[in-house]
Amino acid sequence: MEPMKRLSGPVPAKQKRGDFVWSIPLNDKPTAEWIQFFRNFGERGGIINAQRVAFREAELSFESAETHVTSWVRHIDRWITAANDATAQAEEKRWEERRRVNETAEEQSQRLRDADKYRDL
Repeated sequence: MEPMKRLSGPVPAKQKRGDFVWSIPLNDKPTAEWIQFFRNFGERGGIINAQRVAFREAELSFESAETHVTSWVRHIDRWITAANDATAQAEEKRWEERRRVNETAEEQSQRLRDADKYRDL
């Protein structure tokens, strides 16, 4: 999977409760695993919170007053980087596990072939 990145800065999508809902396009639709990693980073409370970011297709959105948008973008960039890193590590771990399973299966097959030397006794 190619690392996620935002394609532009936030665009006001609509006004809600006196604030704006800001939309940021992403280069691809994030996986459920990636979204979980994204939400696990950062603060749990407060105004700027990864739990308050919504995802739809290849876009994320958040609700904020204009005064906090710059801080939101800085945090979102950090969360994207952290989620990309965690996703890459998880994929590497899965790849290593598949490689190990394949090696074990090949070793077992080779042992069976080696043990077959008694067939003609």
